[in-house]
Amino acid sequence: MLLFVAVVADNVGAQIRPRQPERPAVPGLLINDVAPPPPGNAEPIDDVFAREVWFMAQVGDLSPDEADSLTHEARKTQARWGARLDDAALAASLRRELTPLLKDVSRSGWEKFDTERQKLADRRRHASIVRQVAELDEAIVLTGDERAHLCERLAKAANVYLGPPWEPAPPPAPMSRLPAAISAGDLEEFGLPDPLLAAALWPAQFVAYKNLMSSPQRRVVAIEQNGGLVIERHGLPLDEQQRRLMIYLDRLIDTADTICRLNDSQREKLRLAGKIDIDRFGERYREVESLAGGDPVEKEAQLSVLQSAGHRVLGERASNYRKAVAALLTAEQMERLTVAESERREFRRRALVEAVVVGFGRSASLTAAQCDLLAQTFNDALSAGDAVDQPAGECLRMVGELPEEKLRSICAREQWPAFRRQLALLSRIASQLEAEAAGKIAVLRGIRITGAVNGENVDVELDEIRLNVD
Repeated sequence: MLLFVAVVADNVGAQIRPRQPERPAVPGLLINDVAPPPPGNAEPIDDVFAREVWFMAQVGDLSPDEADSLTHEARKTQARWGARLDDAALAASLRRELTPLLKDVSRSGWEKFDTERQKLADRRRHASIVRQVAELDEAIVLTGDERAHLCERLAKAANVYLGPPWEPAPPPAPMSRLPAAISAGDLEEFGLPDPLLAAALWPAQFVAYKNLMSSPQRRVVAIEQNGGLVIERHGLPLDEQQRRLMIYLDRLIDTADTICRLNDSQREKLRLAGKIDIDRFGERYREVESLAGGDPVEKEAQLSVLQSAGHRVLGERASNYRKAVAALLTAEQMERLTVAESERREFRRRALVEAVVVGFGRSASLTAAQCDLLAQTFNDALSAGDAVDQPAGECLRMVGELPEEKLRSICAREQWPAFRRQLALLSRIASQLEAEAAGKIAVLRGIRITGAVNGENVDVELDEIRLNVD
């Protein structure tokens, strides 16, 4: 089995904490970045300067003479920075450098720019809030009113909280976070503090959330290969995965009860059907786990694919749970549940669109009005294509396939090169996510690689690696 191990780099969403300054050359394991840009695709420095000056002149409503003065100051900055021009955060650094210069060029232009900057910050904040609520919804199954209520509470908390940032928590199982490259960097974290959640959720929901966020004993697997090289993987044992699936099953039933008022018999039969699905998941997992011989890394990859798809065992059309829902609910109950499930999927799709728009806003220096128009364009296209029922990878692929003329009309000439680069990156991420959903790529988390390679010791820790299991 040929293994392609892709390290999830900072620019694609996960943190990398190597103990050595350089990544090891590991025989049999090709370590690389996920969705790397094509060779020679670095953004020209002149494009960055032209785009940032255009943005400040546009939102500041500068006169031609004021815009020329700002351009002149930008060129002086470019000459002064010299070797620092390879800074990965060049656009943000340049904007900070030019802000006081804009104030000197035009006080009113600076005030308008500051107002625009706050609008864009508000959009990023909103994107962060809806993403976190969507993650929570995926884990503990909220109603539409609960999602709206929680978004409102988080927005108020974000506006009044002036202390240090809350300690961000990982998304509760079974959710995994989308790559940060979708939003051209991490979204602001507001956390989900327990007092806020306890006030916004029903007791059963809050208990489910705390149970999912608990830290059980981790399963550690040491895989020896390549002449003594050891790969350790930390994961959840099967009984913990099944425990979490049972929590998720109970939340599905409780939410269905809230929406369409199930009777005791319906609840009992739905739980029994769901438990059969979870038991069958356990049987498939143990079957792979007990395989003797073969490539141990391949076995771990197969187990990882099963674990990643575990939360879908209750939602697949062929699952016993879905069949029981269709057989047991009345026509009126089914109609209410169908509407509620459609609203859930649409909320998740809109949360994805918000993150994507933030990415274009950051990478192409879009104005707030352009971001609004882009969000409307994406939502209209995805709704027309029935993408509300599709996973994130397919939604991103549909965004990447939108007609160029439709998107180009939103951008200024100075913005289009960076916009096009971000569009290409989304297409690569879409392919990666679709491959993961199809089980062609396995994501292994909590990895440590130790041993000796070419006479040199290797000791590296990685949050995630991706294995091509085709």
